[in-house]
Amino acid sequence: MKKDWKLILILAIIIVILITFKKPIKKLMSRGYNNNNPGNIRKTSDLWQGEVEGTDQDFKTFESMSFGYRAIVVLLNSYFNKRGLNNVQDIISTYAPGNENNTEAYIKAVCQRTGFDRDQVLDFNDPDTIKSLMAAISYVENGISADNDEIESGYNLYYNG
Repeated sequence: MKKDWKLILILAIIIVILITFKKPIKKLMSRGYNNNNPGNIRKTSDLWQGEVEGTDQDFKTFESMSFGYRAIVVLLNSYFNKRGLNNVQDIISTYAPGNENNTEAYIKAVCQRTGFDRDQVLDFNDPDTIKSLMAAISYVENGISADNDEIESGYNLYYNG
């Protein structure tokens, strides 16, 4: 009987540890978080503000998560202002093309996390709209909820320098 209680106690402690450290462990395992690139933005010849040399062959590395979130804002604003993309379906179809992603599942996940309909015209003058998209993209790319302070910091880096 004593052995059963010891086993139960040990299992309970393991469960508490796993629950407590789930998010930090996932962050360590996530490519986007390892690169300070929560949007998993691919490398290009363009050098972005806050971009640093990294070891990842395919994805950009930023000096901080704030600059990684700023990069998402750069892309979202480019999609809206230069390409005229103004709804989740069009934005995500461009951001996460079908040759690399399950775009339909990505669109559904972003809609579920933001509350936006897939073809709803979004207000890019509303900071909460942009931040909501940033958080949803980060979640889909990394599997964990974004840190709102980091999103706010990235947003402010873009809009307030």
